[in-house]
Amino acid sequence: MNHNRTRLVAALLAAVIGIVYPATAVVQAGVMDRIKDIYDAPEKVEELQDKYVETRELIEEQQELLLEQAKNLAEARQQAEQYAIKQDELMAENEQFRDENAQLAERNDMLASRNDALSGELEAMRKEREERASLTRKLIVMGATAAALLVGYFAAIRIWRIAVWRRQRLQEKGSSAS
Repeated sequence: MNHNRTRLVAALLAAVIGIVYPATAVVQAGVMDRIKDIYDAPEKVEELQDKYVETRELIEEQQELLLEQAKNLAEARQQAEQYAIKQDELMAENEQFRDENAQLAERNDMLASRNDALSGELEAMRKEREERASLTRKLIVMGATAAALLVGYFAAIRIWRIAVWRRQRLQEKGSSAS
């Protein structure tokens, strides 16, 4: 029985060591890893510093980009405001031109009606002048005809008197010769 007991104790001891040894191995590995991490810490710190510097540079670049975009946005807003002001000015000027155009169209209509009235008066004056010229021509023709008739009348009377005178003279000569 001694022997069996020894075997049993040995088996129990082996089981306990088998169970405890892996746990101690894990504990020793965890402690070893931590010691190793402590010795590797400066490398990790440098690595973290490099990442920090890279991240900081990236953030600074993004900030510069955001500042530039904000500046561009401000410029764009200012230009948009200027364009809006310019557009308002142009709209006001356009409205003024429309008003002037309407006034000029009204004036043009007034001048067109006045032109029509003056054209009518000019046509009436032209007709009156033509009538006067026609009347003057008729009066001149009538005066010339009257003068010609008068001259013809005097000439006819003269010719008649000369003819009568000659006849009387021929008769007197014919009566005195007989």
